[in-house]
Amino acid sequence: MRLAHITDLHVARSPGWGEYNAKRLLGYVNYRLFRSRFYQEQIAKNALEKMMENPPDAVILTGDITQHGLDAEFDAAEALLSVITGNGVPIIAVPGNHDIYGHSNRERLIAFLRRISLDQYPDRRGIYVFEGVELLPLEQGIPTPLFFSRGRQTSGPLQLARELWCKKPSHCMRLVCGHYPVIDSHGGRLLYFRGLREAHKLIEFCRDHSVSGYFCGHNHKRFVTPMPGGCMQYAAPALSSVHGSDSEWVSIYRCGPDLDHPLDEGAGG
Repeated sequence: MRLAHITDLHVARSPGWGEYNAKRLLGYVNYRLFRSRFYQEQIAKNALEKMMENPPDAVILTGDITQHGLDAEFDAAEALLSVITGNGVPIIAVPGNHDIYGHSNRERLIAFLRRISLDQYPDRRGIYVFEGVELLPLEQGIPTPLFFSRGRQTSGPLQLARELWCKKPSHCMRLVCGHYPVIDSHGGRLLYFRGLREAHKLIEFCRDHSVSGYFCGHNHKRFVTPMPGGCMQYAAPALSSVHGSDSEWVSIYRCGPDLDHPLDEGAGG
């Protein structure tokens, strides 16, 4: 199975009247002054079109799809991702901290994820099953105060998956995806204000259930590093970053039961 990993599109639009809160206001000012120079929607569009020249079997999208969690941004992101969904390639998506700028957009976020993602789980435990691959997506984002972008790994989704993954994998590769890295690009932990709280739950889960790979974003860097317990962590760069060629922002992996870990096929489609 060929699996594409993309993350951090940061599709941005200006907040409309009544859509401002303190988090969005600060985020919008930051975007206009700084981020708009480094993250551009056209770069993401070019990368997706390049990827679809040789389509993968499925796409993992690990959050920060929007910049401020606005209705207009979700609509624009849906249009941007139509190059994938319109060609019948399934997307498995989880939200990031930028998609959860407050409690008010929760229902809108869920509706958006349902439209772009596979429309149903193949079983009631939330695990997607492909030929030779089982994939568990985890929602880790939580509303945070100003200047914080941390997440939290709750026990609920992991406990549901434990009941199905109680035995060692047979003829399949187990994968997990979320927004937050467990290990940063230097081999340490993310800072308190932007890291994953209770990350030990995810580490223990991956170790106990022979998970081969954990896919994430958030750091805007491409790096692969082992987690405690033997699982490999795969972080992808921001899809909309202007630094480098747009084909570099999509990571392609070969996954299946004959491999110990996903095999990196390099960047591009």
